[in-house]
Amino acid sequence: MARTDGSLIPMILFRYEELPPEPVRLAAAEERVDFPLLAPPPPAELARLRDEYAAAVAEAEARGAGAAELHGLQYHAKWARVLAGEEPPTSIPV
Repeated sequence: MARTDGSLIPMILFRYEELPPEPVRLAAAEERVDFPLLAPPPPAELARLRDEYAAAVAEAEARGAGAAELHGLQYHAKWARVLAGEEPPTSIPV
């Protein structure tokens, strides 16, 4: 059965089945990776994206969208505001 509240990242809920007990082998690995960032959009495109994301948030709030959808839209809206220099970033890179 799949259920979603309209999130940008659909969540799927599974039903679990009990399996016969077996020994479980645990393992772990770690690797440090770097993900290079792409260049930001030009100022005019960034302004357009900022306005589109703000409108999408307002529309979703007006129709009572679920938290998952709202958080996704708010994430993108904040990204545009921070990149445009309208809002200082609130996290510190590690």
